[in-house]
Amino acid sequence: MVLGGSTVAAIAVGLVYGKGTRVWCRHLCPVNGVFSLLAKLAPLHYHTDKGAWEDYNRQVRQGEAVRHAAPNCAPLIPLKQLDSASDCHMCSRCSGYKNAMHLEARKPGSELITPSRDRPASIWEFVLLIFGLLGVAIGAFHWSASPWFVQLKQAAAVWLVNHDLMWPLETTAPWWILTNYPGQNDVFNLLDGAVLIGYILATGLVMGFLLSGCLALTNRLLGAWSWPRLWHLAYALIPLGGLGVFLGLSTTTVSLLRGDGLRMLWANDARAALLIACSAWCLSLGWKILGRYASGVRRLSALGGVALAIGVVLAAWWLMFWGW
Repeated sequence: MVLGGSTVAAIAVGLVYGKGTRVWCRHLCPVNGVFSLLAKLAPLHYHTDKGAWEDYNRQVRQGEAVRHAAPNCAPLIPLKQLDSASDCHMCSRCSGYKNAMHLEARKPGSELITPSRDRPASIWEFVLLIFGLLGVAIGAFHWSASPWFVQLKQAAAVWLVNHDLMWPLETTAPWWILTNYPGQNDVFNLLDGAVLIGYILATGLVMGFLLSGCLALTNRLLGAWSWPRLWHLAYALIPLGGLGVFLGLSTTTVSLLRGDGLRMLWANDARAALLIACSAWCLSLGWKILGRYASGVRRLSALGGVALAIGVVLAAWWLMFWGW
């Protein structure tokens, strides 16, 4: 329902408004924000040298260079201000334009430490990362392994039976809305669907508020309260957000391979290694971000808040892969 509906919407928007551009991807795609966050980690990006841009324009005015037509930028980016990998689709159409735009290597995560002036950290990125990528997404992966989900569903079923409300237990939905495969004894009724959605949203809220509290503590330890600084501090957790999506989606792959007879005994060790390495990267990014706002003891104490936020995320994955 989600993927099919968004695909139909993308096709419709492209036919009506596209005109050779990716207006859906830039402004309407539900996961564009996720890609924008993760692109900040990219080791390569297209960058505009504004000095070279102005030199080229001067040469055109003086007749020393030939004016070339602007490239068709599919995601509709103002090319002169291109300084972030977030919106760029890396199509290379602008490469060499005005002798000012080139593909450049950079240190992974450098954009997190020093955000683009034209694209500073924002409240929307904060909400998407903290409540979405590290909240709702974790809930969507958690429920299938969670004993709490089972207990909640059983408690709701008992309450419905005691109140003679049987229709949520007996009503199902088509397979494209809720799981409905009777031949495989895999059918969700309306109660299953409602508890599933409630569990995911509740997990998103709990994780979101816990992480917000950790980052708010960090923000306060740095001095007077600053909202822009709070949005920026959240950038330190982007690597864990990206790794979480990989770990969650690969769980299905591992389960299928085990069902085909592969033992996959190394899977949890690999997960642990990835989580440890990614947490170290997040801690390093946090330290460098904090260096933009404080130094000495204040910077070191604020790092404790970042470490606490990392610990909250690690606890969620520990429950899924080891605790349960």
